Amino acid sequence: MTIRECIDKCDRLRPNAIDDMEKIEWLEELDRNLYTEFFSKFTTKQDFTEYGDDTGATLLVNDAFASVYVYYVLAQIDFHLAEIDRYNNDMLMFNQTLDAFERYYTRTHSGKDTELKNIMR
Repeated sequence: MTIRECIDKCDRLRPNAIDDMEKIEWLEELDRNLYTEFFSKFTTKQDFTEYGDDTGATLLVNDAFASVYVYYVLAQIDFHLAEIDRYNNDMLMFNQTLDAFERYYTRTHSGKDTELKNIMR
């Protein structure tokens, strides 16, 4: 999923007046966190660069779990519009989808080898 596809889908589902650059920043923040906190644990190379205003950039999570981005952006929209019940529902769906993706990715990709050291010698 590209940034543009995600923003367009979110705007169709939840019409809003929030600027696209704000949504790009939310998506960049999410991918940066996924890159540093999750993808860095695996041998598979995932590249992350700042998105800037590039709406054609492809997001890190594969299309089978791309709804994670939609739920995240919808949650941010609802949070900023003080729609707390909607925000809570969106975050619940985001967390469930992210958890499913992380379990899938962990099953299908090799983790980085970590060397255990015998400190008793």
